[in-house]
Amino acid sequence: MVGQRKGGHGSPAETVRTMTRRVIRSYHAFNFFFSLLFWAPIFYEYQKQMGLVDSEIFGIQSLYYLAFCFLELPTGFLADKFGHRWSLRWAAFILILANLLPVFWVSFAGFLCHWFMMAVARSLMSGSASAYLYEFLDREGQSEWYRKTEGRARALSLIGRVAAWSVVGPLMAWQITLPYWLTAISGVFAFLISLRLPEEARQLNKPVVSGVWRILASTPRLWLMMSAGLTIFVLARLVQVNLFQPILEHKGYSVTTFGLVLGLTTLFEAVGSALGDRMAEKWGELQSLIFLTVAMAVSTSLLGSPGKTWAFILLSVFALACGLAYPIQRKLLNDAIPEPGLRATLLSVESLLDRLFCSAMAAGVAVLMSGNRMGLALELGGGVTLMITAVLVYSLARSVDTTEIHGKS
Repeated sequence: MVGQRKGGHGSPAETVRTMTRRVIRSYHAFNFFFSLLFWAPIFYEYQKQMGLVDSEIFGIQSLYYLAFCFLELPTGFLADKFGHRWSLRWAAFILILANLLPVFWVSFAGFLCHWFMMAVARSLMSGSASAYLYEFLDREGQSEWYRKTEGRARALSLIGRVAAWSVVGPLMAWQITLPYWLTAISGVFAFLISLRLPEEARQLNKPVVSGVWRILASTPRLWLMMSAGLTIFVLARLVQVNLFQPILEHKGYSVTTFGLVLGLTTLFEAVGSALGDRMAEKWGELQSLIFLTVAMAVSTSLLGSPGKTWAFILLSVFALACGLAYPIQRKLLNDAIPEPGLRATLLSVESLLDRLFCSAMAAGVAVLMSGNRMGLALELGGGVTLMITAVLVYSLARSVDTTEIHGKS
């Protein structure tokens, strides 16, 4: 049962437990429906059938990621200023509108607006969802549930994606616009769920932009936790997106099995996300995060080795470690934020850095792949991650030693 406080039926403690259960269930459901993008595997083919050419499709994608980078910080600051619940409601509402555009406005301009609105919706949700959950649980004295809730929410979202993507082909064959309609309907569910979220406590001090730079300049532990998240996110992008299909092709998998392998490895990641809390409780948060990052780095470095079965095992280990690491890193990052009134903005800073480094990584991978150096790209990805992890361990050890010295003096 949620919470450890004593109290009978109708007592303040029982009220807290009931409200906490409600928020946790709502958070799971909101994340599930908001991330249920039925069209993700077929948007390229859909746009081709609607008359767009490759240069237009990839041009829109470039503008989408650019817009995402520019929107991250402003939307995070707006969430801190007007409320995280306010931000989630607008994110879901804009998601609905964004997914109706490809149905009713079938042109280059229509798809451009669709992707721009998707960037707005996702940037409004980025940071504000975790900030809302963390602040609510902390205020109610139930912060020990944050890690488990975050992990299970991600696990359910991943399972939902696998289920949706497995049927999107037949759905598109039956009615070509159906994937976008279903995504819009999912957005409606997310919006309705956001209306049920309890109101947040009002911030006495309104957030100011200068406070973000002050915190970033004076909180080294926050940078360390952001760096830990950066290594996980960028490495996951490298293995599970940029090089996923080239790896399978290189190992001899047929194109028809790509979806099956992706589905199975995604399930491993979902299991990991659901079990991350247990690992952290048994081994400690920092120790678990460091071990999992090393496991991801080693798996990545070994993916260049020959063997079809070996590649699947390594991809599964990588996905499991990635899933386990996610809720642990989110908890450590939130714990490192000293100013609750700027939580969504600071979480958006990490998200912005993730995307900037992913862009740089993608450019580097493109150069290496043009020279048929996929193995080197994987080894560099794993090696750089191990180096960053070593720096992280050293920096954390130094911070602990410094704290002990100041404590004795």
